[in-house]
Amino acid sequence: MTEAPLSERRIDAYKMGRRRRGDIRIFLLFALSDKPMNGYEIIQYFTALTHGMWIPSQGSVYPTLELLAEQGLVTALEHDGKKVYTITESGRVAAEAMPKGTFAQDPDQLNAITRLREMNMDVRHLMKHVITEGSIEQLQKAADTMMVARKQLAELIGHEEGLFQKN
Repeated sequence: MTEAPLSERRIDAYKMGRRRRGDIRIFLLFALSDKPMNGYEIIQYFTALTHGMWIPSQGSVYPTLELLAEQGLVTALEHDGKKVYTITESGRVAAEAMPKGTFAQDPDQLNAITRLREMNMDVRHLMKHVITEGSIEQLQKAADTMMVARKQLAELIGHEEGLFQKN
């Protein structure tokens, strides 16, 4: 199997923090293919695997594990007061049939992507605040700031400034 191009792996890494519950089924089966684990261990597994880029929430992991158990793809046994999940043969077959994602393994790339994603989210929250509560002057200054940022980003990647403007 050939590895996805770097651009696709970086996009996958960028999106890693925004998975929906259904999207993590393959990841849970992937983790349990390695060894039986409880939900907390699975969260730690992915946190370590992605160098902190993706920390699955308990609200996604536990309901999805229960669903996988109901579907017969994993079994759950109590051990020391915790449910330990083990992949079944049906789970292994299902995991093989699911589309595979990629994890960027380079910590420097993941750190840079994580920082970029966090800054993007911060800017989006600030823009929402300016849009909903800013004065006309603040709205105009925000647009000017975004125009400067767009120009700098276009220069950074070697594109003409107007390349991405909508007509």
